[in-house]
Amino acid sequence: MQELWAYANIEDLEQRWRPLFPKEEEVAQTRLLDASNLMRIKCRQNSIDLDADIVEDELVAELVVKICCNITKRSFLTNDDMPVSQYSEHVGQVSQSYTLFNPSGDMYMTKEEKEELGIGVQSIVCASTVRRECVT
Repeated sequence: MQELWAYANIEDLEQRWRPLFPKEEEVAQTRLLDASNLMRIKCRQNSIDLDADIVEDELVAELVVKICCNITKRSFLTNDDMPVSQYSEHVGQVSQSYTLFNPSGDMYMTKEEKEELGIGVQSIVCASTVRRECVT
């Protein structure tokens, strides 16, 4: 069994998001590996060898680092930091409500990230041309 590695490191995450506190760094390293493995599995399920692709293409490698950091960042956006996706406030009779962005700290890929990696994209061969279409 080959040893797995994270597609991004702490420095990559900090450059794309914010400086991490020392107590966050160990957790972030683990989550970067978790995000990388999530990407590997999703790609493998779609017959994509992501590890081979990043060796062959520098643009793919940079894209993979970005997506890995985005997945990891979202996992940190929990109710501890109070990131909200929706907020409303009323003055009369005082009312306040908000919807948390990612209350359980789940790791997931967005539809756009999947498309960027070729997940959910089918190739249709017509005569001598190949056309890629998104499958929703």
